[in-house]
Amino acid sequence: MKIKKIKHRISLDYIEQEFYRNLQFVFLGDDFPWFLKKESDLGDPQTSYYFTHIFYQNNIAHSNYFNFIQTNLLNFIKINSLISVRAFMFPSNKEVRSIEIENEFDFKHNQAIYFVNTNNGNTVLSDGTKVTPRENSILFMESSDKQHSENCTDKKAKVMILIDYF
Repeated sequence: MKIKKIKHRISLDYIEQEFYRNLQFVFLGDDFPWFLKKESDLGDPQTSYYFTHIFYQNNIAHSNYFNFIQTNLLNFIKINSLISVRAFMFPSNKEVRSIEIENEFDFKHNQAIYFVNTNNGNTVLSDGTKVTPRENSILFMESSDKQHSENCTDKKAKVMILIDYF
């Protein structure tokens, strides 16, 4: 399948407020199931962790929230074939820590990062471009553009959704 060639592009106020508010209510609320991911190479185990949630991977919905994410976000993205959808929550820390977001797939495809909340935890692309998360914005890029994510220091957490697709 041919991928659409994009370096990277940011769209602000990406989805209608009704859908955005639904996403924010769920992902920033107390009842969403996050799963702990420890990063031993980041230093102190007390602060070197983040949380994930897999919605879709390997042609299988892995979450009861998949239909919710499809209705409130995925339907607004031009997707020919979905590969993976994962959410990340990076808790705030006094120090900025950088976590590489691994591309789990060894083939070229498109990626999008949807930012659920505004915070100062940058996403840094391989060319050095820093994207500061703004609620309801989305970053489109090629999978070959490696990125790493920084935790925030100004909010309780940085929350984003990573979509891999053709």
